[in-house]
Amino acid sequence: HISPQAVFSSTGYLMPLSGPKTLPITVTNVDQVNLDFYHINANQYKVFLKSRLNAGSEYNYQLNRFLQQTKLIYSSRFRVKPKKNQRTFVNLDVSHVTELQRPGLYIAVMSKAGQYENRQSVIYFTVSDLAVHVRQYEHKIIAQVMDVILGEPAADVEVAIYDKDGVELANNNSDDQGVTELATVDNVKGSYLIAKKNQHITILPIKKASLDLSDFNNALSPHSDIQAFSFGPRDLFRPGEVAQVQILLRDFDGQQLSKVPL
Repeated sequence: HISPQAVFSSTGYLMPLSGPKTLPITVTNVDQVNLDFYHINANQYKVFLKSRLNAGSEYNYQLNRFLQQTKLIYSSRFRVKPKKNQRTFVNLDVSHVTELQRPGLYIAVMSKAGQYENRQSVIYFTVSDLAVHVRQYEHKIIAQVMDVILGEPAADVEVAIYDKDGVELANNNSDDQGVTELATVDNVKGSYLIAKKNQHITILPIKKASLDLSDFNNALSPHSDIQAFSFGPRDLFRPGEVAQVQILLRDFDGQQLSKVPL
């Protein structure tokens, strides 16, 4: 028998304001979970960054210390249908939660129904139509902001880089193509990129891996000394549009390559 488990399947999440709203979770031998949703006001964003609240698992005392500065907006129990003794991936539908129908920054805390533990599964997410693609260089960061609903570049978006203590390091606004360039003295200090327009906000941790290669299928092609992983800002393009595609080159061991002729 495998011990019951319920955790969020992501370490950060962008939930579009328009359209269905779901939260990905992974459960094992758990058929009910409790979810608490908290809203973080705009004047508390810096406090959130300084708290270094990790998406994943947090001790209760750490959660209580931070959540005292936020507002509990919704609590409910959700039923899931797990397979016995197997990890089951579930997209919890939260579209009916009216408290999540406005843009902003939120935290969700999940616990197994009827069980009380000293650690809880935590995730932060933003309800926003702003998606951000970032390229990091030695002394600058180039960001492109897209409207995920319209599928178009988002202009006049305020983009800023913050360190781990919530101190702003650089800022600029996106142009008509949704692109902005931020000069940085030292990219090592940058921890978060925040894009804001009106009430919409998107937070991107820039200390994490540039691209999660686990999203790609494995072992479906013959061995090669060079592997190419291609990706773009979106999956669909209208006739006549220019399709922008980025390619990430890695060797057979996943290490970065340089000076590769194309």
